[in-house]
Amino acid sequence: MRIEIDLRFDEEDCIDTLTTAIESYSIDYWVERFVNIKRDNNFNVIETTIEYLDQNDELKRSVLTPATIRRGIKKIFSEDFDVDSDIKQQLLEEEPFVDAECADCIIQAALFGEMIYG
Repeated sequence: MRIEIDLRFDEEDCIDTLTTAIESYSIDYWVERFVNIKRDNNFNVIETTIEYLDQNDELKRSVLTPATIRRGIKKIFSEDFDVDSDIKQQLLEEEPFVDAECADCIIQAALFGEMIYG
């Protein structure tokens, strides 16, 4: 079965989610180091480079941007992604609310295609 949804998650929502992930420390438990954090004039995070250990304990580096958030949300709603329904429900609200746990899930979905940590 194929179900289509119209999710209204704009650039500002993506920036808010990225900022939440950094400022709530929601990804700190698996990120080894933040290489840099770029912010806009309102101090929102617009880009960050992170280093983390992959499943083979190799140090990897990724750049997180609003595009990363969009990619993660698409993955969360794919058929093969296993995540708690509360995470999806937060994103489906008329005014989406992304808490620290949801931000972590979105970033892991974008980077790994699955939940590896937590």
